[in-house]
Amino acid sequence: MSSIRRSIAFSTAASLVAPIGSLAVQPMLALGLGVTGRGEVAAALAPLLLANAAATFGIPESLTYSVARFKILEKRLVVWATSALLGSGLLVTGLVAISAEFLAGGDAFLAFLISMTSLWIAPSLILAGLRGIASGRMAWERVFYEKLGTSIVRLLGIGFLLLSSHLSVRTATLVMAGALVVPALIYVLPYSKTKASPSASSQTPPTISALCSYAARVWIGSLAGILLMRLDQLLMTPLSSVRELGLYTVAASISEVALFFNGAVTGVVFASEADKADPKRVARISRISTVVTTLTSVVIGANICWALPLFFGVDFADAIPSTLILLLAVVLGNPGSVAGASLSGLGHPGLRSTAITFGLIANTTLLICLVPTLGSVGAALATLAGNVLAGNLNIVFNRKLTGTPLHAFYAFRLSDFQSMFSMIRRRHLS
Repeated sequence: MSSIRRSIAFSTAASLVAPIGSLAVQPMLALGLGVTGRGEVAAALAPLLLANAAATFGIPESLTYSVARFKILEKRLVVWATSALLGSGLLVTGLVAISAEFLAGGDAFLAFLISMTSLWIAPSLILAGLRGIASGRMAWERVFYEKLGTSIVRLLGIGFLLLSSHLSVRTATLVMAGALVVPALIYVLPYSKTKASPSASSQTPPTISALCSYAARVWIGSLAGILLMRLDQLLMTPLSSVRELGLYTVAASISEVALFFNGAVTGVVFASEADKADPKRVARISRISTVVTTLTSVVIGANICWALPLFFGVDFADAIPSTLILLLAVVLGNPGSVAGASLSGLGHPGLRSTAITFGLIANTTLLICLVPTLGSVGAALATLAGNVLAGNLNIVFNRKLTGTPLHAFYAFRLSDFQSMFSMIRRRHLS
């Protein structure tokens, strides 16, 4: 259990660094570029952020699963994974360049920025593979340093541009895109040798065909999941305007702060369940994560009406309704996301993929219907519906697979408080 606590502590820190770094940068972008300029930067980055997950074809997750299960990864498998990610990145780069004018809503300058950021797709996919290996090795400190490096590069880069009066849509886009891959060197450092467990050593090491099979099953869910998170920002400009995208981007960046603990525990649950299944542990972690996420969302929501106009400017006050809706979506989707991570760790990523696909269908349908008239609020409502549907389907599938009752993911217990305080106390004393 101590290793789980340590993993959650480092993973929590890694998950917290990204949204905090984003919150530090967002006001500078908002003040320096305005609502429309912020929307243009978001539109330029949207294909890159979408490709970061959609074009991996489940390879990083398959690497995490294989390393966590077998404690080894042969060199030939690493070469295959890297080559596949590189090839995928080059292919998607070409597709983005071809469709740049459509994604830009006919804006020539924005189309140029989209084509420019697409050059970072291949390096970012290779970085995702390296991160997958690190996660399988439970090397969460490396993931933390990568996220920290990304946040530092963005903060220093955007801050310097703002202070030197060189902040523009083009320079901001370059810094935000480049910061994604600059800290990749942390994964190149050698790992200490990990001793395989008896159960792992008795199993046949994974083959390329086995990795492909797992990757294909998990990729469907990963693709649907990232579309559930990023499709709204990709389609906002064609369906509405860059102003609405600017408002929604700020709302999404604020609501993502509440996901810091959820993002941490889902990664740990995935790797831990692949190593050794424990349904009771999964349910307990889900309940704790939901409480932390709820409390964080309440604090953010209670202060958003005065804090958002103060830090982002009065022009962004219209983002308040979208922010509150997205915070609700984060809370209601939390238990199901932990259950989904458990499904993938248990070797059944297809069930998670099915749940997220249904959520994506609901999300996309509402996006098309609501965004043209409601703008950012419509996108937030679509996200809420998709999260609730996908999350609860994950819990239902988890019950059928492990026998864990539905209420086990929701009904908080006194012992959960004791586990929370024990984890915090031991981390503080260590």
